[in-house]
Order: sequence, then structure tokens, then C-alpha cells
Amino acid sequence: MKFKNMILGVVLGGLALAGNVAQAAIGFDLFSVPRTFVLQSPLTISVTNGTVTSLPADLVGSHGIASLDIVSSTNLGTPGGTMTAQVYSSADTTNWVALTNYALISTPTVSTITNFFYGSTNLIGTNSILLPGTPTVPVAATSLFATPYLAPLPFTNGGPVTITTAGYYKLGFNIEDNQRYFHVVFIPGGTATNSTVGASLTVLPVN
Repeated sequence: MKFKNMILGVVLGGLALAGNVAQAAIGFDLFSVPRTFVLQSPLTISVTNGTVTSLPADLVGSHGIASLDIVSSTNLGTPGGTMTAQVYSSADTTNWVALTNYALISTPTVSTITNFFYGSTNLIGTNSILLPGTPTVPVAATSLFATPYLAPLPFTNGGPVTITTAGYYKLGFNIEDNQRYFHVVFIPGGTATNSTVGASLTVLPVN
């Protein structure tokens, strides 16, 4: 387990260094440069409320890969409670098309890192990270290299996101491959009760 954590630490460190490539575009500033749209403020819904549609976001002037974050504190009820979230895009806010070709992170990767500076009282920190890929350690004999890397997630998902547990769900999609407007539709089903959901969309402006 310690070895796996060390490998994951190496991978995460490499990703941090890779951020140098992007610094010219965002200036190491993830607060001032991106724009975050609040699609759905936290709202408690159930089957008695029915389907909930978020506010639309107009992404004109944005480009690249957008990041949609869905947070859920879900009481699905037993048995048979369900909750799904479907993202749609539209050219006119009247005709909506379900989002396809998106990447999905539904399970955080847990990494423990030891701070050896504190000697015998080594401080151990636990990070729960929504990684956009799978930490991979290649087999040198077959891959011809042994450097750990993050295998990227495929942008091949389609249809609604199934929310099974409380937590965070992150979607990535290409803005240019879709229409101008976006919204999320939450659909409780079965015996779903007191399900709190929220959604925000973060993009990079063209200028």
C-alpha cells in the first residue's frame, strides 16, 4: 500500500509540473481567469417534486474543455430510489439535445502522502482527488518505459449520469462540439426522498 501511495505521489507530482505548460494561458490563476456558472444552487428534491431543470448557461465567448461539477447529498430511499442528471445543450434554449462524448469522474482517488520533515512524528496527509484519469505504472519489459503516468479518461460517455451515492461527480466536455446553451435536468425516481443536488459549470473565456 505504501508503494502504491508513493507511485501515486509521483504521478500527482508530475501533473503539477505539467501545469507549467498551461501557465502562459491561465497564469497559475484558477480563481480570476476561469468563469464559473451556478447552474443549480443546492436544492432538496424528491419524487413528489418531480423533475428539476437548472438555469441555462450561455457559453458564448468560452472555449476548450468545460468542467461540470455536480454535488449530491442523496437519500434515495429503499427500495427502488433513483436519481439521474442529464446534461443538455441547445442553440436556442427551446430545442435541447442530450450531451454525448463526455468524460466522467464519479469516484475520487485517495492518496496518502507523508511529510518526512517532521522526523519521527511524520505527518500523513490524505488527499481525495477527482483525477481526470487513471494512475498507471507501466511494465518496463512490455512498454519499454517505466515512468508512472495518468492514463486520460475517454470522452465516450453518453446519456444521463446515475447518482448512486452522496458525493461529487465531474464531467468534462468540449464546448466547440456542442451548442451554445447548457443546462442540467435532475430526475428523481422510485422512492427517492430528500435528495439535495447542485451543479456548477467552469469554463475558460476566449479573452
